[in-house]
Amino acid sequence: TAAGFTPVALEPESQAIARAVVPAGIREPILVADIGAVRTSLAITTGGSIVFASSLPIGGGDIESAIARGFGVSPAKARAIKIDAGLDASRHGGTVRESVSGLLEKFSAGLADAIRSREGPSVSAVYLCGGDANLIGLGKYLTVALKRPVMLADPFANAALAPGAVPPIPRADALRYAAAIGLALRGIP
Repeated sequence: TAAGFTPVALEPESQAIARAVVPAGIREPILVADIGAVRTSLAITTGGSIVFASSLPIGGGDIESAIARGFGVSPAKARAIKIDAGLDASRHGGTVRESVSGLLEKFSAGLADAIRSREGPSVSAVYLCGGDANLIGLGKYLTVALKRPVMLADPFANAALAPGAVPPIPRADALRYAAAIGLALRGIP
């Protein structure tokens, strides 16, 4: 190429994320939801292969916008409220969850549609990653809404870390880098 680089491989971002977060040996279908600022990428993986991919036009920025409207605050203040309270009913009088309830319903409906799109064995669990996967209470809300386990992904699930080794960055931060970690794992047998 003009820059002097020769591409050796191209792959979808969802494949790299799945490589990082779905533990090797898991054969049953898993839905991986990568929650970004403006969209959520969805991928169903079975035995290491992506069998479904889609996206939802809902991300963390939408949650912040809903909070800003509901509380009548600036986007920066809404972000601080989102990080501090999340969906926890005991914080801010439970009004944060109330202000994003319509958005949560659309989000969980989008995940449910992806799950229903799968023919064959049903999706056994949902793994959340991306910068906004850390929203307090989101996993618990989705577990109830989707009637299956929903949990934060482990971006180091397939990294060759020594037993008991501490990953180089905290898991909550690593959720933002699942795609990069998965790309790094591409060449590791």
